[in-house]
Amino acid sequence: MKFSIASTVGGRPSSDAVVLPYFEENKTPVPAFEKEGWDQKLLSLLEGDFKGSTAEILFSYHPEGQEKRVILLGLGDKEKCNGDSLRKAFSTLTQFCRKNKIGTLNLFLPKSVQEEEKSMEAVLDGLSMANYSFDALKRDSLKDKPTFLVDEVSFIEAPQKWRSLIEKHSLVINGVTLAQDLVNGNADEVRASYFVDLARSEEHTSELQSPDHLVCRL
Repeated sequence: MKFSIASTVGGRPSSDAVVLPYFEENKTPVPAFEKEGWDQKLLSLLEGDFKGSTAEILFSYHPEGQEKRVILLGLGDKEKCNGDSLRKAFSTLTQFCRKNKIGTLNLFLPKSVQEEEKSMEAVLDGLSMANYSFDALKRDSLKDKPTFLVDEVSFIEAPQKWRSLIEKHSLVINGVTLAQDLVNGNADEVRASYFVDLARSEEHTSELQSPDHLVCRL
């Protein structure tokens, strides 16, 4: 999964769907984004069947919009919104998109989430961790039901300062994915030559400067 930042609403890239976040207040949805410029009639109609509870999703087609599909994503009570609830909401979003073959997203985030590094990390964790699939042993089953993954997420109007956080997170997720592949695979296939080939491949060779100034290679 790739991540990018679009500085303005008008400058956002084309995508399969747009994700609009909502908090919940007294069992009613409260938009956590600027509604001006959106199809008010459509949003009002959708909000009638939506509460904004944590990980709640409501999906609709929007043929006239820049994105042809609209996803309302519930983040729950604003005062209780934390890292765990954000991970739950955004992992559910990834699972929903994979199931419905939505490969690219334009994602709006509440200002309160954008301002906190821990909150942004939780969003990235939720999106990424649910986008994993181990296919090496599936073989024939993939012919009938190929794996679908979310390819790219663009954060709309997110602060540019999070670019370094996104880069660091992507590096960590690559390492986590590698570890998951090793755990899920056949142990007898993982030999010294496997790690030699892996170390030489550009896909898994990265450097991360850790806090104690040691270079970690993945």
